[in-house]
Amino acid sequence: MSPTSAPLPASPSPTSADSRRRFVSFPFAARLAFSLFFVWFWGVRYGDFLYVAQGCDLFLWRWSFLTDAIRPAELSLRLSAFFVQFFYYPALGAAILAGFLAFVQFGTERLFRLTGRLFPLSFVPSALLALQITEVGYYIFEYFDVAFLFSFVFQYSFVLLFALIFDALKSERGRAAFLTLGVAVCFPIFGVFALLAAALCLLKEATRPADASATVKIAKTVKTDAKRRKRLALLALWTLVVPTLYWPLFSGTARSLGALYVAGLTEETVSQRDTATDQIYAAYLGAILAFFVAVAVLDALRRTVERRSPKAVQPEQTKQAEQPKRPLKPTSAKRSTQKSKRAAKAQTPETPQNAQTARPAFSLDSTATISALALLTLALVVVRVSFYTPDFAALCGIARALDREDWEEIVRLEATVATPSNPTITARVLAQSRLGRLADELYLRPLTPTRPLQHYQTTTFCMTGDRLLYEFGAVNPAMRVASNNYVVKRERSAWAAFTLALCNVAEDRRAVAERYLYRLQGTLFHRKKAEELAAYLNARSAETSSFTPYLRQAPLSDERLAELDASFAAVRAQKPRFDDFATSRCVDHVRFQLVQMDDLAPLPLRERETRLATLLLMRDLPTFARHFDAYLAEKAALADASQRRIPRVLQEAILLRVHFPQIFERPKDERWEPPKNVDIDPAIHERFNQCMTLLQPESFNNEAIRAANRELGDRERDPAKRAILAAQFYFGDSLWPTVFAEPRENY
Repeated sequence: MSPTSAPLPASPSPTSADSRRRFVSFPFAARLAFSLFFVWFWGVRYGDFLYVAQGCDLFLWRWSFLTDAIRPAELSLRLSAFFVQFFYYPALGAAILAGFLAFVQFGTERLFRLTGRLFPLSFVPSALLALQITEVGYYIFEYFDVAFLFSFVFQYSFVLLFALIFDALKSERGRAAFLTLGVAVCFPIFGVFALLAAALCLLKEATRPADASATVKIAKTVKTDAKRRKRLALLALWTLVVPTLYWPLFSGTARSLGALYVAGLTEETVSQRDTATDQIYAAYLGAILAFFVAVAVLDALRRTVERRSPKAVQPEQTKQAEQPKRPLKPTSAKRSTQKSKRAAKAQTPETPQNAQTARPAFSLDSTATISALALLTLALVVVRVSFYTPDFAALCGIARALDREDWEEIVRLEATVATPSNPTITARVLAQSRLGRLADELYLRPLTPTRPLQHYQTTTFCMTGDRLLYEFGAVNPAMRVASNNYVVKRERSAWAAFTLALCNVAEDRRAVAERYLYRLQGTLFHRKKAEELAAYLNARSAETSSFTPYLRQAPLSDERLAELDASFAAVRAQKPRFDDFATSRCVDHVRFQLVQMDDLAPLPLRERETRLATLLLMRDLPTFARHFDAYLAEKAALADASQRRIPRVLQEAILLRVHFPQIFERPKDERWEPPKNVDIDPAIHERFNQCMTLLQPESFNNEAIRAANRELGDRERDPAKRAILAAQFYFGDSLWPTVFAEPRENY
């Protein structure tokens, strides 16, 4: 550089301390971002799942609910149920889960010193816990104890809290006393997780570095280590003995002493899940436990290395440490001048050479960059691997809407499913019938599931099955299904309890209904509906019950009382005369032939249209024809032309009745014409002609049929059957292909 050249301006550059400070701010941002991610994950993606989960579990605000928990680790399940009840509001449930998972991350980071490049590992337990919950999928609705499923989030939070408190204590005697008393008190509550917390504490204590003052004299160090080993041995022995001390208390509920040691780790309920789900679920639990063991061992090894390789103690420092402290003296003027010079030198601007090699101030620390990419990848993995299908999401949303009797929401949710299953189809048929749109929209969506029934039998039978049966008038089958679910869920299913209450109110069995209402009134969020039904029973039933004095009743307006009267009257009107219904573990829409069709004349026209559409769904065409003639005659007599409109499906049935009387078990040569005032939409008439042309024998091998069969990938060789498949492909949203297809077996 020439002597005349101007010096480069000094630019501040971050030192290593600045980089450390910049990285110190990154963990807080990472924790906040991951917490917000879990709020979205639970509140938006799995919001309806959380709502249904709380409906499968009950937390009763009664002292007896806690005192009945005499099984080992049962109180931890009660604690889990306490938090699960708040999932009634999915946003609140998402905030609770996100808070606990954030604590799991923070506790893992602090307890095992996962800093620097190891920082992203502290988020792994939270991610595994989220995946473990979502992986059960459909089986949560019957064969999973919901409190047990969510309990691991709270139990691992307890483990970390216990270990953090232990690690924060400064006195060795204080830590020993805390561990001794804590294991004894917490084991009956948390079971094996209390032992896990004690094991982590013992591992931390065994590798805790000795005090600096104790390393001065070798004899003193040896003596201290001997005392520590003796204390650790006694604490480990006490930890192993504690479960046996509780054996007299839990001998009646624990299968064996070995089962007592692992209490809280296994599910003590009916287990009829498929093998694949069991293996995946167990793999996640094993992965979480293996992770904690691995990081605990890693932290112990690091502590051991630090303990065996202490920093060299300088002789001057040792001498100063051994000398007694002296009173402070005033600092001399010369020493003050030297300190001022050193401070001024430290504040001198950097040279141009140093400025060129320094990193710019806006660059990220490499560790923070790697951590951010790792956390982003982890979040994507959680979203991608978690069990989530459109059918599953719609089913959870439909269950929530069914509980609120929001029929419009059910239709909207079912329309988002590309391949509907039995329960979603059944719920849609129910919603359309309640909205009075079944005769117009019956065939606009598929009525046959496109996937095998086996995977959905449990779901249909258990989740929403009992309530759907009740809404269709099948009260006794609904009670059988609800009773099964109620027992499997250990009498803690709010969904099943409310269905049983509804069924018994419809059957005028006040004493039995109030038994379930009393249980629901012990909850925080379901008591309102229970109080309403209790008030209805008090107003409409003269029967006495031993539960009546203990039931709270909500004030009912005359309008609401009339609504409940109409609802129960409609259910009673649909109840079948002969209860020969066989659930066979699957509630399918084809089975809703139970509804009474003896006399439709007294019903309003709109309700008659729904019943006629139901007859078409059941393929009971002779009965349909018998009631259809009276309906058309009454429609044609109406003066208002807008009121004479026939729903879409019934118009399609008119065309079939005109051209194919034999389908309705009438003579083939019989001529039947609809009333003159009944109009048929020209578009429907044109589509009917196109469909009939496709089904003519001379058209069996035309290009349209071949194109449809290529699209369907069907291997049917019979030309007539191939034509029916093509008609279903082109006109599947109408009645005609269904009528001409092969008859399905009525279950």
